[in-house]
Amino acid sequence: MSLKDDPSLFAGQILSVMSDMIYVLDPVDNHVDFLNSRAVDLLYTESSGPKTGFELFQAALHEEDRPRRNRHIAACLSMPDGRAKEVDVRLRVRAGHYRKFRIRDMVFSRNADGSVNQLTGVIRLLETSVNKEEEEHDLPAKLLLGIAAQDYLEGLRQIYVSLEIIISTEGHLFSNTNKAHLRRTQSMVQKLNLLTRDVLVNASSTATNNRSSPVDLTVLLTQVLEAMHGKIKALGAKIETLALPQVHGYPLLLTALFRHLILNALKSGLDGRPLLIGIQPGPTRDVSPPGADSLAAPFLTIIITDNGNGFDPADREKIFGMSYQGPEKMRHRSSGAALAIAKRIIEIHGGFIMADSVPGEGSTFTCYFPA
Repeated sequence: MSLKDDPSLFAGQILSVMSDMIYVLDPVDNHVDFLNSRAVDLLYTESSGPKTGFELFQAALHEEDRPRRNRHIAACLSMPDGRAKEVDVRLRVRAGHYRKFRIRDMVFSRNADGSVNQLTGVIRLLETSVNKEEEEHDLPAKLLLGIAAQDYLEGLRQIYVSLEIIISTEGHLFSNTNKAHLRRTQSMVQKLNLLTRDVLVNASSTATNNRSSPVDLTVLLTQVLEAMHGKIKALGAKIETLALPQVHGYPLLLTALFRHLILNALKSGLDGRPLLIGIQPGPTRDVSPPGADSLAAPFLTIIITDNGNGFDPADREKIFGMSYQGPEKMRHRSSGAALAIAKRIIEIHGGFIMADSVPGEGSTFTCYFPA
């Protein structure tokens, strides 16, 4: 199942790489219904002790802060929808010492009688003096979250609107029970929207304030191709490369860029014709980014070609949309997210990407990086 087929899968993957700790908690039974991997990675736990769920927080929580945390949860039981309560606590991290965190809880769902049956919490590190290793670990996740945030939230909006149209125009055909199910689905979409906004706020702008570094694209591409060797071999594809220039940027994001562009090419193959993908440098060009009022400036170019099914040239801009689907006969067998993510990564680096195609013969993608 793809992320496009199941938006909740996308939400789960976003929350699992977020640098904050996220949970969904039953406040009465102290049962954790969801816990992202960041909590397990960050919090201290003995090798034979609790590893997941509420017990993980209980084990990490400073003894003196437990009464305040318990009072906070009790207060959340009378909290109205859309409001949030915060409490500061000390949690023991894997380094073995305590650090100060802020927990922000909101009502996630209620029982039929209106009582709270789930809270959602975001746990954020308060200290600003984060060591270099932790900063570098968090940066790629924050950047990738910034890439996905707006497209994902727009998808949630479209789901909500579509449900509203169905209820308004076809509601008389449904039973009261089925209409109630649709309304509950709308309610959960809204709550997921609020939770996602709370988690993703400022993720992109915060991350892009960090320093980038010189990246040897030849070395980086070699590593990407080694990691994808099995998939490339299984599809019988051949990839030809030439030495690439050095650019200034974020290595893990540039790795994701090449991976997504290669995946897009691999999924474009035509039956009965060996797939050939080329990756090579192009000439440095003085150009102005599309839609920009700035004067022309020098840009390095990287050209990715394939001899796959291609796309309608009239869609050369639409193909970078998260929800793009071309004509059935030229449709790539992909989730549609690869090119949208690639476009955002290049924009983060101050560049842009252009595409062209001859249907049935192949596609060309040109990446422009500031020289």
